[in-house]
Amino acid sequence: LDAWLQVLYSIICGKAACQSFDLDNDDADNKLTVGEYDSLLIDGACELISETSRLLGKSFAQYFPLFKDALLPFFTKDSSDTERSSCIGTMVEITNSLQSEVTPWAPEILELLNLGVHDEEADIRISAAYGLGLLCQYCGPSMHPQYNGILGLLSPMF
Repeated sequence: LDAWLQVLYSIICGKAACQSFDLDNDDADNKLTVGEYDSLLIDGACELISETSRLLGKSFAQYFPLFKDALLPFFTKDSSDTERSSCIGTMVEITNSLQSEVTPWAPEILELLNLGVHDEEADIRISAAYGLGLLCQYCGPSMHPQYNGILGLLSPMF
């Protein structure tokens, strides 16, 4: 399991063996191809991280900090739609898997989901809204002070 998770982590960080190759020239088409390849590889790794968290359930909590810190940089204004969607989707799926075990990281996840609710892409907004609901469901009383803010974020969606 540790070896499996290390491979996924190295892909997310862009350090997997299949991601470290040199191009002989600076052809723009080659760079685009490499970028698309990395994007697909990272998206696939995010799917596998989500599924691994689903299989491990609450015991994935011991691995979550590593992946959280690797995923958060994929949600910036300079990130592609695919990167932002993968980041939000993976975090939401992990939240669902961890259930109440996600509580220690709720503030960081809440911050990410707040950004997601304001995203220009509808699928990212929807995933973020779902994630907010999961945080409220699984984190219980620790989320009560956030309810008014969350409802304010969600009300424009209805």
